[in-house]
Amino acid sequence: MIAIIRQEVRKVTGRRGSFWSAVGITLALVLTAYVVSIIVYQVQDDATSGEEALFLYSTLLFVPLVVFVLVASQAGAWDFANGTFRYMVVTGRSKPQLLALTALGVIVTSLAVTAPYCIAGLVQAYTFPLAGSDPASAKDVAQFLWFAFAQVTFWSIVAFSVGALMRSSGAGIAVAMVLYFGGFTFGGLLGAWSDTLRQILPNFAITTTTGITDDPLGLGIVASAAWLVLFAGAALLRTARSEY
Repeated sequence: MIAIIRQEVRKVTGRRGSFWSAVGITLALVLTAYVVSIIVYQVQDDATSGEEALFLYSTLLFVPLVVFVLVASQAGAWDFANGTFRYMVVTGRSKPQLLALTALGVIVTSLAVTAPYCIAGLVQAYTFPLAGSDPASAKDVAQFLWFAFAQVTFWSIVAFSVGALMRSSGAGIAVAMVLYFGGFTFGGLLGAWSDTLRQILPNFAITTTTGITDDPLGLGIVASAAWLVLFAGAALLRTARSEY
């Protein structure tokens, strides 16, 4: 099991264009967060508090998530599009199990790329450039870490499942991107008609589980779980029924 996960991590990191884009964008956002904090302090003479620093990092996480969606959807389709999944079955594991382990390798890689970003956020929340402002509380830290973990894991699973369903890197990336950006686009439109429908969209549902919004927590948890079951279940079902 560990060998398959390790192999998937090597495959993801081996796609240097998408992988190093994710790393580069994530690290660039760390610099952006510090620059924004410095500008605010210089212009407004108002230091960034620990809570504000973590909120800034949570907001900027939206950008690397776009790359994680791309990487995960590409990984989900890769072995099917290139005809290598049939050779993985020779290992003796079931097709759904192989798909699940491959997805786990993608999640591990995405979380590993996110880890330095989270560490930088925590460093800023307790050090520079506070200048006397209040540091982050334990609740702020827990909420920030859960936000990053939940968002990265959720979208890695959804995007990977879409790629596995489409069996094509291009199509998988396109559909996953529509799901990611479409939630924000249609959220405003649906909110004007029914706020409940807005709350069950993937983007809003998973964010609600982190407790940073006023939307019902229970609904967010149920909706997020439903989306995961829908996409992951469909991918596992198609894989189990496929001929390779």
